[in-house]
Amino acid sequence: MRFLVIACLLLACTGRQSFAKERVWQDATVQDISSDTQDKGAVVMPLNGGLVGGRISVTTIWYTIETEHITYVLAWTPRACVFGKERPQCRVLDLTLHGKTKISLDGSNAHILEDSGKDVKVPVVKKIAK
Repeated sequence: MRFLVIACLLLACTGRQSFAKERVWQDATVQDISSDTQDKGAVVMPLNGGLVGGRISVTTIWYTIETEHITYVLAWTPRACVFGKERPQCRVLDLTLHGKTKISLDGSNAHILEDSGKDVKVPVVKKIAK
């Protein structure tokens, strides 16, 4: 038991940096950006002795990223939307259509460098070889 506690303390003290994997970045171009909204049904909840209802919809933004040998289709589902007067304004990735970016694969996810330089993890939906 004592050995286990010491091993856990050493592991915690070494920090996360020693286990971080270096990313292999590839040059890429943003070929397409599109979105769709799916209706997922309705919800009714009790609130202050009454019932409140609303529709549930999910917006997915599709990014087509092209590298030298492979085209990736990425799906970004914004988690938080602020509802404005006409339609919800959701956070989208800061990418320029037909602009340059960098991509790094991490299993079934891709890391994309936004135009601002921020690294964002996005699920890969499809890989298309050229």
